[in-house]
Order: sequence, then C-alpha cells, then structure tokens
Amino acid sequence: MSPNDQSLTRRQLTHMGLSQYQAAALTKELPIIAKQGNAYVYSLASVLASARSYLERRIQARTRSLMLALVEQLRSLLGNVVTPDFNSSGDPGIRTAMAQLQRAISETDRSMAQLQTRAAQLAAEHGAPA
Repeated sequence: MSPNDQSLTRRQLTHMGLSQYQAAALTKELPIIAKQGNAYVYSLASVLASARSYLERRIQARTRSLMLALVEQLRSLLGNVVTPDFNSSGDPGIRTAMAQLQRAISETDRSMAQLQTRAAQLAAEHGAPA
C-alpha cells in the first residue's frame, strides 16, 4: 500500500457518502498529516477512530447507517481482518483451503476498498459525483 492509501481528505469522505458537515465534524479535531493542493490530508486510522467515536453519540438513523458503512469501508482499507484459527480441529486439507479462501477474501476486500477510495479521489479532483 502506498502512503496515499493510508490517508483521506474531506472531499474523499464526501464522495464516500458523507455530507460536508459530517466530513468536517469527523476531521475537525484530527491532526493534519499533509496538504494536497488546497485540501488537508488526514490519517486513515485517525479518521476511522473519529468515525467510531461519532457513532457513540446520539445521532439519527440515516447518519448512523452512513457512519457504519464508512467504518466498514475504512476497516477494509486498513486490512484489519481477524483470521480465524484453522489449526484447532478438522481435516488438514479443509483447514488449508479455508485459510487460503480467507486470505483471498481479505485481499479482495482490501483491493475493492482501495478502488473505491481511488474513485472518490478522482471524483474529488475532477469535481464529478462518485
């Protein structure tokens, strides 16, 4: 993953479905890690933590669903996937196949999240809807 994959701007957040207000609310207290043109760049991990803390507030159902979708997308970008323990029991061939399948699914999820982030970035750069 390049360093750009580990960062986001407010505009990218709006192209992921958040309003400008929500993007600003998530990032207003976060440290700025860089500046990209006129936009500030924030760490993906810090945006994820901010979104999780935002979910602890009393918020409307639509906002909650947007934040939950964002959290899932950001988690898949970070690749924080818990791998189940396949060594405990069962046929070794099945365990190996299940482990390979889990790795393939994880890699596919990570690639999809990267593509969605890239699409949001391109939409933000060119002013097009995501």
